[in-house]
Amino acid sequence: MVKIKPHCRVTEINDAARTILSDFDANSDLAKMPLLPSIITDLRSSNERLTFAINKDKFFSETDKADSWRDSAVRDLGTFIAGQAVLKNEEKRNAALSLKAIFDKYGKRITLSSNEQETSLIVSMLEDFEAQKDSFALLDGLEDLIKDLTDAQKAFDDASKNYRDSKANKGESATSAKKDVLSIINLRLVPFLNSVSQDENFKDFSSKVEIVIEKVNSLVSAHSTSNKKKI
Repeated sequence: MVKIKPHCRVTEINDAARTILSDFDANSDLAKMPLLPSIITDLRSSNERLTFAINKDKFFSETDKADSWRDSAVRDLGTFIAGQAVLKNEEKRNAALSLKAIFDKYGKRITLSSNEQETSLIVSMLEDFEAQKDSFALLDGLEDLIKDLTDAQKAFDDASKNYRDSKANKGESATSAKKDVLSIINLRLVPFLNSVSQDENFKDFSSKVEIVIEKVNSLVSAHSTSNKKKI
């Protein structure tokens, strides 16, 4: 079995390691074998770090997207309530006016606030709306808009946590993490599998790993050919 070519892209080695880990997990007997489980444990840890490093930019993008979603949800909610507050039906109008008083307390400041302040304002506004929940049934469509804002805020919270975690781990670059994953595969996993090539217990797994490596190396060769054509 040959090693993975070092010029593979970070996403390629990341996908290769993920496939190898999946193949290992699919065969419960392998966990009982000597040496291999410890190699796999280290590969899993290193590949998780690589995945995290690759996703740093994605986390920032998701935070920005979630913030836009909640801004839109706030505007939609405010527009709806303002419209309901001028209805001729007195019961609906009064229900809308009580909700409008809540929205006006927060809504005008929300989209102009910092991300942290916006979160605080939205959470407080949703709590105040919850206290007026009896009014929801009178205004068709309001509950869906409330849910949309709640979902948007949760998405922002999740994206923000991922982004904060990525910043806390900013010293780890994808290139550095790639080297660790590549080292474990090339200097530990491949030599080990080559040494047990005659052992039936490892035959199926070795074959699958070999296929994964061949695929990555084919991609590296394709990149190299493509780059030469551009010169």
